[in-house]
Amino acid sequence: MVQTQQRWRGRVEQVGNALYRGEPPAGDGDVRLLVTVLADGTLEQIRVLQSSGIASLDQAAQDTVVLAAPFPPFSASLAQQTARLEIIRTWQFRTQAVSSP
Repeated sequence: MVQTQQRWRGRVEQVGNALYRGEPPAGDGDVRLLVTVLADGTLEQIRVLQSSGIASLDQAAQDTVVLAAPFPPFSASLAQQTARLEIIRTWQFRTQAVSSP
């Protein structure tokens, strides 16, 4: 399951980085989403768990997921265990790069 989530995260980040090229749509904020993916890689549902308070950022996070779909199918062993995965992820939009200490 961890490998499936890592592939999912990689795909979403790739699409988001290409879409916004380091420039968020409008302002700074964090958006927390619950994304449900079916075993065949189909996007079933996106739900905003915590809004950034900026509608364009919330929509940008959702658009990134939609554009990244479909996702790779689950491995045979994971598909035998579950028909869907619910993934919770926080999108962080920043107008300036965050520096590390």
